[in-house]
Amino acid sequence: MKNRIELVALIIFSIGISSIFLQFFSSFFSNLISPLIIISLFMYYLVDSKMKKNHIYMLIVTCLLSLNFFVSIILEHNDVNIAINFFLVLIFMVLALTVKINRRMLKVFVILVSIFVVFLYFLEFYYMFNGDLWITDRILWKIKGIGDVYTYNNLFFRVQIRGNSLIPIAYFITYNFSDLRHQKKILVFLFGGIVIAGNMMYLLSILFFLVLNIVYFNIDKVKRFKLLLIVLLPTSIAIGFSYFMKLIKMKTESSLPIRLDQINVLINDMSNSKIFFLFGKGLGSTLEHPITPFRDYTGATYFELQSLYIFNQLGLLMFCMFIIIVIYLIKENMFKKK
Repeated sequence: MKNRIELVALIIFSIGISSIFLQFFSSFFSNLISPLIIISLFMYYLVDSKMKKNHIYMLIVTCLLSLNFFVSIILEHNDVNIAINFFLVLIFMVLALTVKINRRMLKVFVILVSIFVVFLYFLEFYYMFNGDLWITDRILWKIKGIGDVYTYNNLFFRVQIRGNSLIPIAYFITYNFSDLRHQKKILVFLFGGIVIAGNMMYLLSILFFLVLNIVYFNIDKVKRFKLLLIVLLPTSIAIGFSYFMKLIKMKTESSLPIRLDQINVLINDMSNSKIFFLFGKGLGSTLEHPITPFRDYTGATYFELQSLYIFNQLGLLMFCMFIIIVIYLIKENMFKKK
């Protein structure tokens, strides 16, 4: 029975990951990625007896989010689809820390994400040699809600589409697959996909992950990496300093005022009521006064400081409880000696 459930979970999981390709043909598939992945993980969660000790934390999070969800829909009349989307995302964050998945499923995941990265490489080179055709795709993708593509210099393009967030996860998994064939080549290949995705947080997460692994699991090998850093660090600074200074300047001029504006509008949206500040405005909530001198946030569900928007929905008490549970599960289930 367990094997059959795991097989069904693997099929559902594969369809969910494959939806990152199918979304280009219909926006319907973009809405299937998270639900199908969560369903498959939940099936593994139910059949894995070794993870029983995590049931209490999963139950607490599910009850809290369910309460928030129903209050959001019934009392605050927030959009049901948006509320469901954030409910699934937050459940996924906890579920991913409590499920022990078999190696076959992980390999399927790495393979499918690698195929997706091949597609990103294709788009990168396609836009490099085809002038302004990326502008047409950018408009079309925004209409369909698939993502965005842009460039600062018409040489390197940042392809930011739904599914990109799976690439760092595939990198983490591959890093810990010590017996995987061509492991190092796959890591380099996935890292190239992360660069094309153009999200600085992905790169920082990779750096943070590597530092933790080196220090926590290989404390006796740190001296080897010191030599490596002595060789690579000056070279990296020399090559990348000019590029990153230009990038930071552009980001500061364009993004910083918008981020400050978003901080102001999200906090003001909650500070109108002590109840909202403590308990949130509910999953799927949008801003009551969305128009500012910088931007119209009417119906907006994505902000550059997305964590603050989550705080806006959950409130101080539930947000703190959620963070504490996530940190505890990371400590208990991830940072153990290999």
